[in-house]
Amino acid sequence: MAATDSLTGLFNRRYFDGALEREIARIDRRQGTLALILLDIDHFKDLNDTHGHAMGDVALKKVAELVGRQLRRGDVLARFGGEEFVALLPEVTPAGAQEFAERIRKTVAAAAIHPGGPRERVTVSVGWALYPNDTSDGGRLVELAEFARSTSRRTRAGTESPATTSFASRTMSAGRKTDHAQAGREDAWRSPQDGYFSTAASGLLGQRLAG
Repeated sequence: MAATDSLTGLFNRRYFDGALEREIARIDRRQGTLALILLDIDHFKDLNDTHGHAMGDVALKKVAELVGRQLRRGDVLARFGGEEFVALLPEVTPAGAQEFAERIRKTVAAAAIHPGGPRERVTVSVGWALYPNDTSDGGRLVELAEFARSTSRRTRAGTESPATTSFASRTMSAGRKTDHAQAGREDAWRSPQDGYFSTAASGLLGQRLAG
């Protein structure tokens, strides 16, 4: 069965579900970490209603391209459904996951979409959760990232810039303890420009590459 999304060229939801199970099993063996980053395009229905579905398709492909350029070798990017995208980042610290999420938010916000017409800008809301720091149940990782993403959208009221939110940051004030002892600084996250493979440059956007 097909493993890629026909519009964006990214992995599809079916492939992602299997990849998540495999990554959780691998992380358990190595006692590492896995960040799940969930994002969706803000006001996507309004974009379709105002400019037509062709513009919506262009926006989806553009966001897929922009996010894909930020991937390291071994990361997984998929179209989760509709205007939603999901990325798996193995062996990343909490600080690194936050940096990646904020980078893609800013990158998308700075880009312009202009398929032969007026330029349009889109924004994304981003949430993330970290395994096993936030949950020891791999099946709940998506749920926690969805909660963080929804919270990020609510907290941007009165601003034009959606927040980037982790599940941990939404729960610590309620007394949840999250292990951030391994949070790094200089090397918490390195972009493709720092030596990691850029999938967009190779034409393998969204594909997991064995390293």
